[in-house]
Amino acid sequence: MIEQIDIAADEIMDLMEKSEKLLLLANVPTLINQPLDVFYMAMGWLIREHYVGVNEFAGNKYVFKVNRQTPLEIKLNGIKENLN
Repeated sequence: MIEQIDIAADEIMDLMEKSEKLLLLANVPTLINQPLDVFYMAMGWLIREHYVGVNEFAGNKYVFKVNRQTPLEIKLNGIKENLN
């Protein structure tokens, strides 16, 4: 199962690299030809690792690629930290 999730995550990232626009979240499982459960587990991993994000616009959810060159900022106890 882990290998299938990894393959789905790679397919999602390949799709994001080739796409020149935001992708409708509902269309991605069909575009990568993966079962829904595997797709959602792969998306969860990609979101957790800050590779992709999901935003809602006009009632639809879209997937976008996160620019990993930009450092992430978090606040711990009111202190801003930069992460790479």
